[in-house]
Amino acid sequence: MALLALTAPVRADDSMAIARCEAGVVAAIQNPSSYRRGAVESKREPGSKNYVMVVSFEAANIYGEPIAAKAYCFFRQMPPSPREKENCPECQVYVLDGLSIAGAFRPGDTEEPRIVSGGS
Repeated sequence: MALLALTAPVRADDSMAIARCEAGVVAAIQNPSSYRRGAVESKREPGSKNYVMVVSFEAANIYGEPIAAKAYCFFRQMPPSPREKENCPECQVYVLDGLSIAGAFRPGDTEEPRIVSGGS
């Protein structure tokens, strides 16, 4: 399994989970230098050990048009390794298990993309 380099513009007070999620987002988008992060939320189903982190962001597509999007990072809880358990007996261990990005043109765009099909 390849590790993602932490090339995202993470903030000093970010958790490792945010850093991993954001690194995956920046690696996946078309124009990484245009990435600007918005709100970050964590969601967990009642009784579940897994959780989803939602990162709202804006970036430009390959044409330079701004797109607002949300990244959904799926984290799965794993049993700690012997070393992790020894170093931090009370810690919980999570792995980034998946990433999904959903985006749309930014609200307020004056020209919306249109699909024209042949008429009769």
